[in-house]
Amino acid sequence: MRCLNEVRDELHDYTAEICGRLMELKPLHEIVSDNFNCAVVHRSGLFQTELCRIQPGHRIPLHRHPGVDSIDVSIAGRGLFTVGGIEVPSIKRYAVRIGQDVWHGGQNGNDLFIFASCQRWNREPSHIVLTWEGPACTPAHERLFKTMKDIV
Repeated sequence: MRCLNEVRDELHDYTAEICGRLMELKPLHEIVSDNFNCAVVHRSGLFQTELCRIQPGHRIPLHRHPGVDSIDVSIAGRGLFTVGGIEVPSIKRYAVRIGQDVWHGGQNGNDLFIFASCQRWNREPSHIVLTWEGPACTPAHERLFKTMKDIV
């Protein structure tokens, strides 16, 4: 696995292990919106992996997740990640490390874009949408934030 902003640490090791096991993981919890699905597929201590699917042609505005470091690994489709002001094309099995206070977003191409977000939390993991700071993708996405935060 090649990774932009690579740091060899526990999160890197966790990501390498999970990528080798993706096909055997089953969703523990799934969030569905009008333009994306994210399913938590693994948890271990402060580590968690979410499998995310973004619909074709969709833009994800710049946002961040305080308290969560992640390595996002492209699995299928084409898109463009923006991480800390740097644009990086998605390439299958290519990873991008995103620090907890780093603004990031993206633009999907003409195909379904699938990636694994391997995360290290600074508290007990929950769903990544609960840590989202920044503008929502769509009105339905904004309603999802409110619904999720009201539940928790």
